[in-house]
Amino acid sequence: EKFVEWVAKNLEARMAKEGPAEIFTGEKVEAAPSKKLRKRYQAVDEDAMKAFFDKFDTDANGTISFDEFVDMTLDLGIAPLKAEELKKDEVRDQMHAEAERL
Repeated sequence: EKFVEWVAKNLEARMAKEGPAEIFTGEKVEAAPSKKLRKRYQAVDEDAMKAFFDKFDTDANGTISFDEFVDMTLDLGIAPLKAEELKKDEVRDQMHAEAERL
């Protein structure tokens, strides 16, 4: 509901402006840490996290684009794959296991 109100307010303000439409990239909103994970934040090595972020922020613009996010999830092995890709991986793993037995 708050989101709908925010969109309506933003749209109203944009429509009231004269001239060409401006590109809206969004306001910076500080996300609250997950209550479930918040206790562990104190244990995080901030320098290592920044280095990890920088590894995937390949254009060094301070944000992670969708493509950079996909690269990150693939690198970490946590990208949700399509069913046919999972099947290919399963077949390849089975063939590899059989080859090792020989």
